[in-house]
Amino acid sequence: MIIKRLSLLLFGILFVVVSFLMLTSSPPELASRIGFMDKIGHAGAFFILSLLLAVALGRGKGRKLKYILAAAALLALYGILIEYIQQFTGRSPEAGDLIADLIGIALGSFAALFFL
Repeated sequence: MIIKRLSLLLFGILFVVVSFLMLTSSPPELASRIGFMDKIGHAGAFFILSLLLAVALGRGKGRKLKYILAAAALLALYGILIEYIQQFTGRSPEAGDLIADLIGIALGSFAALFFL
């Protein structure tokens, strides 16, 4: 039970941080200086978000694949929404960012199979 609550707390904190970084009018300077660092950041953040959310939703329950897929679907929608909203913040949506998000979600979902 403690792992589930800790996962949910960490997910919430990371969700707020990721939302802030992706919706600020200018991305962090380091990410713009190093070519693929932006994509690695997207994939890494969504990997961790996916893993934490799947653990928070499904830890200790049967049918773990159902919870992993639910977490993946919610985060995919979140990634799409973030890219859409970015056009209203002075940034432009990028298909590459969404692809990196989806790769991170897929890898995090696969990792969650071992934690549930």
